[in-house]
Amino acid sequence: MSFDVLLFLLRAGFLVLLYVFLIAVVKVAWGGLRKAAEAREAVAAPASMVRLRIISSARNGLMNHAFDLWSSATLGRAPDNTIVLSDASVSAHHAAVRQEHGQWWVEDLRSTNGTAVNEAWVRSPTPFYPGDVVRLGEVQLRLEVDDVRG
Repeated sequence: MSFDVLLFLLRAGFLVLLYVFLIAVVKVAWGGLRKAAEAREAVAAPASMVRLRIISSARNGLMNHAFDLWSSATLGRAPDNTIVLSDASVSAHHAAVRQEHGQWWVEDLRSTNGTAVNEAWVRSPTPFYPGDVVRLGEVQLRLEVDDVRG
């Protein structure tokens, strides 16, 4: 085998490796772009409808009333809350709920009568799940999630 043939084979092999590498780079980049587009679509169109429904209330007459949740809300007696609960056992600014990475969290805002999730007192931001009951004073609310994707 002559030197010219060996040099030709090395060049051809290098070109094949170069094309394989470029195809792999394009494939990875295309997959990343597709995942980013899917993530944007997931944010733009909610996958589920989330609400807090009053399931027990001694005084406020809002039994079975539901409040839609989006990404965060404050709950309390004061009119500047996202969800106003006119019950004497609820503090003016009682609790806050928020969603982070698909997980819902509840936090007590130094309320007088406390906040509980499934009867466990909330001392720091606490995760809660569909079906869990959050108690603010004497008012109990259940987290409900309906899948709207069909």
